[in-house]
Amino acid sequence: RPRRQAGPGGAGVHAAARGNPAEDPSDGPRRDFRRLRRAYGLFNWEAEFPEAFAGGRPGFDLIVANPPWERSRFEDPLFFSQFSPSYRALPESGKAGLRAGLLAREAVNSLRAEGAQRARTESRYFMRAYPKSRCGGDGNLCRFFAERDLSLLAPRGILSLAAPAALMMDDGSADLRRHVFGNFTLRRCEGFVNARGVFPDVHAGFKFALLQIENARDPAQAALARFRLTDPGDLATDDGAFAYPLKDVRLTSPGRLAYLEMADGGRELPALKRIFRALPPLGSGWLDFRRELDATEDKSVFREERGEGLIPLYKGEMLWQFDARYAEARQWVDPGELEKYLLRRNLRRLAEDLRVQALASPEAEGILRGACGDGNSGLTRRRILRYLADTAGGAFPVPDHSFARLCFRAIAADTNERSMVAALIPPEVAVQNSAWVSVPGRYSLDTRTGEIRHAAASLERLLFALGLFNSLPFDWLLRFSVNMNVNKTFVTRIPFPPASDREIRENPRYRSLARNAAVLTLSNTPDLFPEARALYGLSGRERALGEEEYGALKASGDVAAAEIYGLTAKDVEVMLKGFKVLAENRPGYVAEIRRQSRERLPAG
Repeated sequence: RPRRQAGPGGAGVHAAARGNPAEDPSDGPRRDFRRLRRAYGLFNWEAEFPEAFAGGRPGFDLIVANPPWERSRFEDPLFFSQFSPSYRALPESGKAGLRAGLLAREAVNSLRAEGAQRARTESRYFMRAYPKSRCGGDGNLCRFFAERDLSLLAPRGILSLAAPAALMMDDGSADLRRHVFGNFTLRRCEGFVNARGVFPDVHAGFKFALLQIENARDPAQAALARFRLTDPGDLATDDGAFAYPLKDVRLTSPGRLAYLEMADGGRELPALKRIFRALPPLGSGWLDFRRELDATEDKSVFREERGEGLIPLYKGEMLWQFDARYAEARQWVDPGELEKYLLRRNLRRLAEDLRVQALASPEAEGILRGACGDGNSGLTRRRILRYLADTAGGAFPVPDHSFARLCFRAIAADTNERSMVAALIPPEVAVQNSAWVSVPGRYSLDTRTGEIRHAAASLERLLFALGLFNSLPFDWLLRFSVNMNVNKTFVTRIPFPPASDREIRENPRYRSLARNAAVLTLSNTPDLFPEARALYGLSGRERALGEEEYGALKASGDVAAAEIYGLTAKDVEVMLKGFKVLAENRPGYVAEIRRQSRERLPAG
């Protein structure tokens, strides 16, 4: 019988099968319960369906659920958009003026305060009540509902759940997935893209999944899975479905247990298993990334007009592959103000680098313990921060914007021409959070002198990473996880050769990939990176490649990456099936990839 569930904190359509709800008794306690339920919108499954929880097999045999897909948090853009639908499209100055005008009205100010307080209260409750779903701290209501639904199942009962596909992929759902795989059995996973408007009010690129979970533990479970469906009519058959064993999930996503969205009956799985066995994930030790400035929280340092001494604020829209000038800057930042603004968070990063070094080096630990003044208590980042605040405020930390860095777009999708869009950005720019930017180096303590030193990532390392990031094989690997955004978590999962600077210089494939990245970058921005020109002895002839030559060089990098990943020409054919928009827009480039693959790779 359909029910509108009000708990754990939002509304969602649920149908629970196993008997009809009993009539409420008319005794005093029950009357009090009904009164409180009406007053506060309470819903209690055990009270509503007492017969389902009586006896030796409590719970429901079947739960069909479409829980809320929102998050329990207060967001200013959503709040102000209800008064002005065009709020999000306004420039920062326009948004500030609109906010000031609205908040000058007492009723609006009170409404905003009440909404923020309600969201905080709900979030605190959810985090306590649903420990398997609080990973990430983002208040995802769908996870809370799913955890509650699982607890309501009878032994061998089935939960049939409609949910965002992120439930099976993102880091925030990792604890819930571990709970499912450790205590239940995922029987089916049907992944959809909303391209045909199954949900009319949801973005066409949004992904959702239909999951079938049984309350029975099976360590060898293998869900019947398929992904990238668009038509609900596809559910009438099992065409394209394949067995996705838990052991393969553990191999391709150790720890996180995230599903990779394979199409075409799982034909990609053998190649993926070879890659994940051969190479470790990128992680954050070889090259780390961060978001520098938030578009909302840090907007106080943004300038709407160019002025003397200001540096451009980079956004994702300004980047394309190997091109840091795909669009012009529309906002700027004062570099001195930026350094002061970021000082505290950069000191935290410095302190964390020193703490990690101390864990691995007794000499460094001894020096830091002596400097921090308490040899008995733990060497925490907070203690190191206190020491740094007093002693390192002059030369350290080194401003990130004084280095060339690697940057990639945060907003993308696996249905675009390319999902990974990366470019080398020059020194003296700031970066907004629609792009992720590399941390230019790491700090360490010189155990001989006691001085703090900063070692920047080499240009070879940045160019090698740039070449691999923009390659088709890396993009292909990334697309198994990406929904609407690309972030550090997804990127650091990808298998990646942890090459030293010396290996990049001496390994022919690595050097070729890095050199190609330099030539393609200089072709788009000939004046920005003279160091790259000097590094590879490039002349001015490489500065403006024609379309055909540019495409051939990109294809050469794609095939070099395929060699690094151990792919065959047959694997490349399977890979190219996932890049339909690319094939439509750039057929000559795709043909060149095929030609070079047949020449340079094993047939497979």
